[in-house]
Amino acid sequence: GAAPPSRRAGIAARAAPAMVTRARTAELMLPDHSNPAGNVHGGEILKLVENATWIAASRHVNAKRVSDGSGNDARAALVPALVRLEQMQFLLPAHVGEVMQLDAQVVFASARSLCVAVTVSAEAVLHGDPPRETNSALAWYVAYEAQGPDGTTSLAPQRMPPVDAAQLEGRFAWWAREAKRLYHARKGGIVRSASVETMPTAPPSGANGESAPGLSVGAIAAQTGGAQLRPPSSDLGETRAPAESYTELARLLLPSDCVSGGVCRGGVLLKLMDECAGVSAYRHARKAGVVTASVEAVDFASAARNGEVVRLVGQVAYASSRSLDVRVRVFVDHGAAGGEVHVASSHFIYVALDENGAVTTVAPLAPQTDAERTAFTEGEAAYAERKRKRKAEAQAVDACAGGQ
Repeated sequence: GAAPPSRRAGIAARAAPAMVTRARTAELMLPDHSNPAGNVHGGEILKLVENATWIAASRHVNAKRVSDGSGNDARAALVPALVRLEQMQFLLPAHVGEVMQLDAQVVFASARSLCVAVTVSAEAVLHGDPPRETNSALAWYVAYEAQGPDGTTSLAPQRMPPVDAAQLEGRFAWWAREAKRLYHARKGGIVRSASVETMPTAPPSGANGESAPGLSVGAIAAQTGGAQLRPPSSDLGETRAPAESYTELARLLLPSDCVSGGVCRGGVLLKLMDECAGVSAYRHARKAGVVTASVEAVDFASAARNGEVVRLVGQVAYASSRSLDVRVRVFVDHGAAGGEVHVASSHFIYVALDENGAVTTVAPLAPQTDAERTAFTEGEAAYAERKRKRKAEAQAVDACAGGQ
């Protein structure tokens, strides 16, 4: 006969109350949270976003855990894993001494994934100013069992309790509709930008296909003690070649980076990606005051675990007169068991600030190879699309305000 019902059957069919699956967090911003410009580091904001959305997701997937009658939970706890962060804008800067307040709510759930909406606000408590919104985002999660029946951890996605959209109000109700639209638009697979897939994953090569001078890891280590891994400046004057911004970072994942089962937190990887993008932006702009303006959607294709090494590669792919589009890819080294595997890719948009904190111009980008020219063209199209979306969103807000 029929397969026996899952031990989650009947549980996933009941919606968790909205207040149970909501999370509000607050954290005081300290000097070690700031970037060289004195604002809160974009990577810190991304990590806070993942923290708040993870809590909301955890409450949702575990809200219907039941007792087996002996006082013990009959089911293993579910652990959320971030699989996608939708595009996130940095609307206003946050500063050291301010309190970051995050409000996260589960707004949509499919059979095996859920979406959490979050708003981020900064409050200057010493000045008595009201909180001002700095960011908002949608984060997608799947959930796995912390420990399976055999005592091991599997990353197989588990079934999700549904969301009762009727309980959602205000912006969360709007986000519920938007999350549902995005889910159905992507159903059947997420298509990644070709520009991310074609960016370099190793130091750029010279015109003859061999490593460019100064790019050999061994040569750099021998000559400079490993002080720097980047190509020399080009002869293009104020115009920069993409290879000048090439950045490669590596990090050993530790227990403090991980959750149950030794899986690395998505927020840890997001912060590392922002740091990698920031170095690339600095190398292009040659100014300390480069800050994150927005992050394109991030997809997590596989998991990284405690004790593994993650490698991040970044390079400026497009430059407008006042912004930089930095492509970042993340790889994890599974060692002899599986070699190096792609984990995540995204585009980080940076702007440069002058001494007064105002956005200033950046040097033009001159692509040198066919791959760089392709990435530049795609970056230019993405830049135009972002401008179009911002204009449409502003018009929508004005229309809503006019109708109230």
